[in-house]
Amino acid sequence: MGKGEYTDGKVKVTIRLNPELVKKTKHYAIEHHTSLQNLIERALELKQRLDHLLLSLSPREEKVLRLRYGPLGDGQTRTLRRAAASLGGSHELVRQIEMRALRKIKRALGVKGRL
Repeated sequence: MGKGEYTDGKVKVTIRLNPELVKKTKHYAIEHHTSLQNLIERALELKQRLDHLLLSLSPREEKVLRLRYGPLGDGQTRTLRRAAASLGGSHELVRQIEMRALRKIKRALGVKGRL
């Protein structure tokens, strides 16, 4: 799918479905001297990069990150205890899986230092 296809079709749907988001995005674009289209294209690039990073994780690691950092999944974040309850494990196990997944992403990005 080309960038123009997304901009022409799905942006119009987004505007109709979430005008408040578009309003906030337009203000951001004006403040940062860019266009709404550039912001959307950048967001798509970041989403593709995130999807690629998530492929380096095990299904369990990906699930933990989606539970803990809501925007990757259903938009709701969960505490370690709630994530553990969803997965049927202890909060300590979820914490360990989360840290392992974040280390993998960090390595893939070439970031040095501690989490």
